[in-house]
Amino acid sequence: MSQKNMKDPNNGQDYDFFGKEVEIGIDEAGRGPVLGPMVYGCAFWPYIDDEHSMKLKKEYGFQDSKKLNETQRDKIFKLIEKNRFKELGYFVTVLSAQELSTKMQADPDKGGSNLNQ
Repeated sequence: MSQKNMKDPNNGQDYDFFGKEVEIGIDEAGRGPVLGPMVYGCAFWPYIDDEHSMKLKKEYGFQDSKKLNETQRDKIFKLIEKNRFKELGYFVTVLSAQELSTKMQADPDKGGSNLNQ
């Protein structure tokens, strides 16, 4: 699929900044392959310049999720949802403990991977 035709898989809506250079922030949370799933989140926004990026990060309160309490995370998420598709976007995925363990233990020639590379 060409980039021009890509849509957000959650509801098919285009981003206002589609096709522009973006900056992304990625965070993970979870207990790891032995104790449970890992959740990965990615927020992205159009890159205009460093000053704009710093302003946006400060406005949204982006930082490591472990440094935020539940109230702060909820507030940030509501702000993201309010401006989604206009100013920024996000994706979330969950990797089960079984999937992580299987991929880490499998032969690289048979679909396994080193998650540290």
